[in-house]
Amino acid sequence: MGITTTFLAVLVGWVFFRAQTLEGALSILRAMAGVNGVTLPDAIALHAGGVATWLAKLGVVFTPAGGHDFLMNFVWVAALLPVVFLAPNTQQIMQRFQPALNYRAAGNRVRLTWSAQRRWAIAMAFVLACGLLSLTRPSEFLYFQF
Repeated sequence: MGITTTFLAVLVGWVFFRAQTLEGALSILRAMAGVNGVTLPDAIALHAGGVATWLAKLGVVFTPAGGHDFLMNFVWVAALLPVVFLAPNTQQIMQRFQPALNYRAAGNRVRLTWSAQRRWAIAMAFVLACGLLSLTRPSEFLYFQF
């Protein structure tokens, strides 16, 4: 419950951090909650079959734009959400080293702890490579607005 609450608090907090104005942030939060209705790409309707008809009856609107990008973003979110909620945090990973919280004494079992082994080096090299390969498109500097 605490992880979910923290995740939602950060999700809402980022909206206020990134929005240009307070009204803009509130507009984004209303859209995230579905107050303005729900819109999905036509690509979803093409592959959903009878579910698309049911969704349309519920008020979901299908538009012709953004199908591939939407699907890829959805796939990435669905694939990485278990990592967000199930992976141990850095204190749990580094529990054998100082300074770290005393998770072992609290009775928490940690599924993953760091050690100087080849598998950790390979895993971190893979994460680094994925990060570097994702830098192929330009993005606006987040703090530019301040």
